[in-house]
Amino acid sequence: MIFMIQKEVAIKFDYNLLNMNKYKFLTKIVSTYTRNFNVSSKVFFPKPKIESTVVKFKFHKKNINLIKAISFSNLIFKNIRKKIYKNLKLTNNYDIILNKRVNELSINELLSIYNSFKF
Repeated sequence: MIFMIQKEVAIKFDYNLLNMNKYKFLTKIVSTYTRNFNVSSKVFFPKPKIESTVVKFKFHKKNINLIKAISFSNLIFKNIRKKIYKNLKLTNNYDIILNKRVNELSINELLSIYNSFKF
């Protein structure tokens, strides 16, 4: 699916950038996301005060447990300034990762925690 959305929102969905958030995580779980190009506000009449970006979502065709993904994202992104071990009770050995804050994690670290998450 191809959309034209506000540039700031397109950046919020881009999981390749730093500062992880709930939107980046859920986008990575359900799709492959690319920002294609920016559209200047000068091409519209009347001229808006924002820039736009054309983005592409290519959704995965595998079964995804959305209830688990949403529960995990709500739990882990609840207190983004606290360390992860305060929010999660995991049985696996993730000592190094759990001593970080959620916005310090890479997408791969977050996915490894998600895969061991049981709700």
